[in-house]
Formats: sequence, structure tokens, C-alpha cells
Amino acid sequence: MRSDSTHTPPTVPADDLPPGAPATGGMKTAPGTNGFDDLTTEKLLRDAPRVACDDGTTTPSLGGIPLRKKLGEGGMGAVYWGVHPRLERDVAVKVLPSHLADKNADFVRRFKREARIAAKIQSPHLVTVFDVNEESGLYYLVMECVAGASAQKFLREHVGNAQVDEATALDICIAACTGLAAAHAAGVIHRDVKPDNILIPRDGALGAFHFKKAKLADLGIARVETSDNSLLTGANQAMGTPGYMSPEQCKDAATCGAQSDVFAMGATVFELLTGARPFTGTNGFAILQSTVSDAHPNVRKIRPDVSEHTAKLIDRCLAKKPDQRYADASILLDVLIDARTALTPVPQASRLPVYVLAAAACLAIITYIAWPKPAPPTEANNRVTPFGQIAPFAPVTPFAPVTSFTGPGKGETTPSVPDPAVLAETKKKQKEAEEAAAKLADDQRTLDAQKADLAKAVNQYQQNMAATEKAKQAAAAKEKADAAAKVETERLAALEKKREDEARQKEIARLQGLKDEAERLAREKAAQAVAKEMSLDLGGGVNMELVLLTRAQLKR
Repeated sequence: MRSDSTHTPPTVPADDLPPGAPATGGMKTAPGTNGFDDLTTEKLLRDAPRVACDDGTTTPSLGGIPLRKKLGEGGMGAVYWGVHPRLERDVAVKVLPSHLADKNADFVRRFKREARIAAKIQSPHLVTVFDVNEESGLYYLVMECVAGASAQKFLREHVGNAQVDEATALDICIAACTGLAAAHAAGVIHRDVKPDNILIPRDGALGAFHFKKAKLADLGIARVETSDNSLLTGANQAMGTPGYMSPEQCKDAATCGAQSDVFAMGATVFELLTGARPFTGTNGFAILQSTVSDAHPNVRKIRPDVSEHTAKLIDRCLAKKPDQRYADASILLDVLIDARTALTPVPQASRLPVYVLAAAACLAIITYIAWPKPAPPTEANNRVTPFGQIAPFAPVTPFAPVTSFTGPGKGETTPSVPDPAVLAETKKKQKEAEEAAAKLADDQRTLDAQKADLAKAVNQYQQNMAATEKAKQAAAAKEKADAAAKVETERLAALEKKREDEARQKEIARLQGLKDEAERLAREKAAQAVAKEMSLDLGGGVNMELVLLTRAQLKR
């Protein structure tokens, strides 16, 4: 799990660039020692090759790139500023810490493969990865260096009340989401979207920020979905930044999908608008626990001026279940653009419904018919000049005389003042037309609201019907399973009873046999005893007749 202190985006503040270094690259040799860091004693770069600079100093280099300034350091390594000698542009070189590279060869393999995949993603709103390589036992990334500030730094240092206006916040997030959509299209899940990873270019130390050109940075802990459905990066690791990680990412970052990045983008919009993360705590574990179990604050209770469109967007992004969020960054991007467009008022005339325009046309026709007509053209005002041009009409004032024909061959001159009755009738019809147009507009709005309510009701009804059908199917399946279990229980009980009955009968038969045998032996013993007592000495023999008689008596 990463905290804010372990992150170093490939950006360098425009006012921190060494003297003579351009804001966006193009320096072939170092301009001098002033503003550069002495990296010869840098522990992480102790095994890196040294190169001589034009100012007579030496500095570590990787891939032939002299490293002249340390931009920052975190748990995933350190980032250094340099100028690529062949590309002739500023670059940021991210070096992996040796303890990660030495102890985990599988980590290095994943790092290199993910970097190659990230380098193939083309988007003006992603920090470009130029190269990934190894030299002198050091693994490093060569990335685009953006002169400006992260959205986090802009929020903290350049916005007085630590809150960004809604239009600016949406412009920043639209640009970052454009880069994120390109990553998702390539099968790359970022897993660490946050304001500190959104870089805003700037024209020099005091120049304007270009919010619409913001770039998403740091794919260093990204997860790559491969064609064989295998995953790169380790499993069961809570990688990311607490406060922006989705509930599922808090449990296992290795299996989180595009919806986790959508969650983080929603948290980013929330923080830009409110100046605070949607989930907080006294430590990282408490923040993760809050993310999993607590509801996020309503952004409009903190910023009542935030539009409802943006508030709903944030609510959906921060839903606890992934399937309740937008599916990926491309869908979220469309919603962000809609929210931004809604902030720019459209001229009222261009939004007039057709029925209002029709009513206005009818009003114009009625006014034309009812309004008094000017005098008919005469020969004088249709005369032709010697040059074949039509002479201009004589000016007609509201009180110019006009001729009205009251009968055959008769005419009289009357003033051209409009008849008050006609004016009253015209105004009456005009008012009626305006009222009709207003009523039509109200009716249309009511109809639209009813349609929306009906659509919502139909959707809810379909969901209820689907849930009811699902419940019926589950109940039927349970009933079927219960019936089968009952039949099986009864079968087993009958089988057990049959076995017990058979065993009982066998035991009874065995005991009866033992009893019969005992009685037989008893009778024979008694007969022998009687025969012995009744025996007669007939020359040493036995009187068999008496013995048989005795046995017969015993049997009776």
C-alpha cells in the first residue's frame, strides 16, 4: 500500500528547472553547475556509470542520459531529471530501488513487461514512456518530463481556498480521463489515479496553467490484463493510495478492474471540488476501513454551487459495488464531458421547442392580417426615371392620407390612424397566442416529466419483475430440492427399518434354535438318568424295553 509520501510523478516545477533549461526540453548540454544537484554521492546511483559534463563536473548517467537533478523519491524508487542526448529533450528517469530488484526477480520481470505495454499506449494525456532498460544492475524507466505542477500541488499552493471551481475541476479530470480511457483500451488498469498523479503543464514559473492538456502519470503499479487472461503484478497486495482505492482494491489490488480506476477518478473530482478526500481516517488502515464501510459525503452539502449533474456523477463513481459504477473510463469520459457542457449556458433562442416557434409564426401571421395596410400604389409613386430606375416612394407617415374605396367609382380620403377596435383585437389575439404558447410550453414540460416518471416506473417495474421471477425460480428450485431430500430421507428410513427387521428375525430364529437345542439336550439327559435308575441287571445288559418305555413317558 502506498501513501502520498511514496509517490514521485515525472514532473518538475517550472520555477525549479535549472537556469537555461527549457520548460519542455531541447537542451543538449548542461548550462552550468548552478541549479544542478551533485548526484555522485547518491546511494541509489552509486553503481551507475559517470559521464563528464561541459561544465567540468561528472554526474551519474543511465542509458547515456546524464542525470542532473533529483525530482523526488518514494517507495517505488527515485526520479531524476536529465536531458536525452539523442532526443534532445527533458526526460524523467525513474530508477527502481535495489532492494526490490535484488530480492524479487519476478517483480523485475513484471516491471519490464508492464513498462513495454505502457510504452505502446499513445495518448497526449498520458505521460509517455520512452524506454525501459537495465544498466549496471539498475532498472529504470525513461519518461516524458512535464514542466508544471500536479493537480495536488495546484490545489494546495495555487488555489487560495483549497477548492477548484467546477469547470476547472472537470477540465482537469476530462483530460486525465482521456488518458485513462486509452490505458483501459489497451488492457491496462492504473490502480493509483489521484490528483498527485495528474500533471498540469504550465508556461514558465508565472505562466498560465493548461488544464485541458493535463496528463495522467505513474503507471508504475498498473495491472495488465493479458490475452490469456493472466495478470501481471503480484496478488493479494493492497497497492494504491488510501482515500482513492476502491473497496475491492482495499482487499486485493491484483484482481481489481477498470471500475476501481473509475472509483479513484470520482474521488479525485470530489477532492478537487472540496479540498478533501471522500474517505479519511487517522491512519492508512482507518482510511481503508472507512472506504469499505462508510458512505461518502454529499458533495453538494460541502459545495452547494456544484451542479446536480456533477454530484450524480461523483455518487455513481463512488458506489461500493463495482457493477454500480461506470464500466470503464471511456463511459466516464462521456459523462464528464456532458457535465462540463451543461455548465456552459446555451442561448435561449436555440433551445426553443418547435411548438413555441410555431406559435410565434401564427402570431406574426395574425398581426400581418389585422394591421392596417398602406395606400395602394399610384402612377406617381411608380414612375420611371429617364435612366430606367424606379423612383423612390414618397415617404408615408402614420398620418398620411390613404384612399379607401367605399363603392363603385367613389372614394374618400381618411386618416391612416389604426382603428382602436382593430388594435384591441390584435392585442387580444397576440396575448391569446402568447398564453397558448406558454400553456403549450408548460404542457410539454409536464409531459416530459411524466414521460421521465413513466420510464423510471417501467424500469423499476421491470427490475421488480426480474427480482420476483428470480425469487420464484429460487423458491421452485428450493422446493424441488426439499422434495428430493424428503424422498431420499424416506427411502433411507425404509431401508434402515427393513434391515433392522431382518436382523431382528434372524436373532429371534437363532435364539429359538438355541432354546430347542437346550430342551432336546435336557430331555436326553433326563432319559439317561431315568434309564440308569430303572436299569436291570440282565447279565450285564440293559432292559431296552424299559428304556424305550421310559423315554416315551418323558416325551409325553
